Amino acid sequence: MVQASSYDILIVGAGNAGLCAAMTTLERNARVGVLEKAPREQRGGNSTLASHMLFAYNSVEDLVPLMKEVSKEALKAITERLPARKEADLWDEIMRVTTEGQSDQDPATSPRERVLQDSTVAPEQGP
Repeated sequence: MVQASSYDILIVGAGNAGLCAAMTTLERNARVGVLEKAPREQRGGNSTLASHMLFAYNSVEDLVPLMKEVSKEALKAITERLPARKEADLWDEIMRVTTEGQSDQDPATSPRERVLQDSTVAPEQGP
């Protein structure tokens, strides 16, 4: 039997954008439903492309300004699990998955400084 549910907002798609919209809505104390058509093992939308970051960085040390009070032990553990993502690697990945290899290289290979300077980055969502 299907249980009836009531939501303030229903989000279609459980990729990065959909889940960010869901988080933002939940933070405003609304009831949120998320619909995703992909099977569990294929969910994530462009998260598959994003892998772990949507911007390039040379090492985990480059990411420290985005973290809140990270301990040396935690930073070591992150370093062991999270490889570098250099601009050339990110660009190659984007070109591999875009239609007919068409993409605008400037925004795709923007330096991490743009992210670090962006006041919209929400540190409360970070580690």
